[in-house]
Amino acid sequence: MHSKITKISVGLFFLSFFSIILLENANAGLTGQIFAGDIVGVEATPKATEISALEKTGFVCATPGTSFQLTPRYLKKQTETAFMIPAGVTSRNKQELQNNHLIIGEYSGKTTVTCILEAVPPVEKTVVLSTVKWYGNVMKKSI
Repeated sequence: MHSKITKISVGLFFLSFFSIILLENANAGLTGQIFAGDIVGVEATPKATEISALEKTGFVCATPGTSFQLTPRYLKKQTETAFMIPAGVTSRNKQELQNNHLIIGEYSGKTTVTCILEAVPPVEKTVVLSTVKWYGNVMKKSI
């Protein structure tokens, strides 16, 4: 009798554990937001794609730092590709961020960028980017 109760308890524990994991992953997938994570990749463009597209159509975007688009590398679960480096956050190795640089770092939270098209009436759009906490970058070597 005791071993039967133990097996049921262990089974319920694992069922609960995996249910929580599945719910957390489903929630992250539904909202499209993961609030903290690692950055590993190659800078694809020196400006976030959404901001660049809006500016090409006449919008003026007030960015509180530097935005960039990233091509993820090495981390299978990395879903974020558009980032904002706040003013005051500099590369750990003091290199200026450039296209085709390898980047490693960490992000946490979101930064909202407001873009305005001066028309009658004015049109306002917002872009939400992941906020970089720290990063380092080096020139990508040809392999």
